[in-house]
Amino acid sequence: MNRTDRLLGLILFLQSRRYTTAADMAAHFGLSLRTIYRDMKALAEAGVPVLAEAGVGYSLMRGYLLPPVNFTEEEAMALTTGAMLLERAAAPTLSAHMESALQKVRTVLSPARREELLHLGRAMGATALAPDPESATRTDLALVQKALTRRQPLRFDYRGHNKPHAAPREVEPLGLLRYLGHWHLIAWCRLRGALRDFRTDRMQHTVMLDEHFAPRDDFDLPAYVREHMPRPELRATVRFHPDAADRARREWWMGVASTPDFPRIGARDATRDNARDGGKQPASDAGNREAGHTGHDAASVTLTLAAANWNHLADWLLSFGPLATVLDPPQLRALLAERVEAAARHHRQEPGRS
Repeated sequence: MNRTDRLLGLILFLQSRRYTTAADMAAHFGLSLRTIYRDMKALAEAGVPVLAEAGVGYSLMRGYLLPPVNFTEEEAMALTTGAMLLERAAAPTLSAHMESALQKVRTVLSPARREELLHLGRAMGATALAPDPESATRTDLALVQKALTRRQPLRFDYRGHNKPHAAPREVEPLGLLRYLGHWHLIAWCRLRGALRDFRTDRMQHTVMLDEHFAPRDDFDLPAYVREHMPRPELRATVRFHPDAADRARREWWMGVASTPDFPRIGARDATRDNARDGGKQPASDAGNREAGHTGHDAASVTLTLAAANWNHLADWLLSFGPLATVLDPPQLRALLAERVEAAARHHRQEPGRS
């Protein structure tokens, strides 16, 4: 980075914060403290209103703004990609704010670059499901973010899981998490007098109160996640058909690791067993071939799956049919067999009969 770009970067860094220290800037830009002091002096001499307060740090005079800056091709493409992904992962209201911001980005681009971005937007897509249209009538995620940053309470009606009616709540927002396909507000509930987890799509008639609450210095979002999120302490070893292994790696969000050293039947073992059985093909293999399955050949992939409970993992593994084989533990294998047998009994019954 040349000196001009570095000085511009320092101004943008200062603009994004109320105060910052020379040590913070040095760490961010990978520079020495001596260089930061020299650059701060250069900015002041160039007329940039840099303020320094002993024991606090540096800041820019309130109201000082740089003129619009241009974006590199890579930055503009990254923002376009982010907008597309946000459209599939966030509330419609937040997507609208992102589109508005992206429109401002386009206004500072050259006509040729603008046309490239429009083409890129048409040429990209995502297969993830779009947010539920009904969520547009519920809580505005931007309102939750405002309350979070301004430390202002929220009041809303909340309908919990399997609850017939919504109940009024008044909370102090402390954190915002996205997991299991939904946004969750972590907040201090004034009704319960404790921390609570609220799914934002279940919050209705949300308003931000005209007051401020004191920060809770004892709350730490990463610590909350470690303490309250399901801990995937269980481990299962599963052998997947090559066609299914890639899907398993993409879908199982609690953790996947390859297990190359797990014992498996090799070619010599299979030949020896076949000879011992008089050259007959094993019944299970014959059944697989009749059903159009080739079984788990030498190219099978063995994975170690982390899980918080066996029920969730078993439900997911059932969707693979014969393309997944549980090697360990036996408890999970038995649970899968029970689920399959129960499903078979259910579907053999005539509809309407118990």
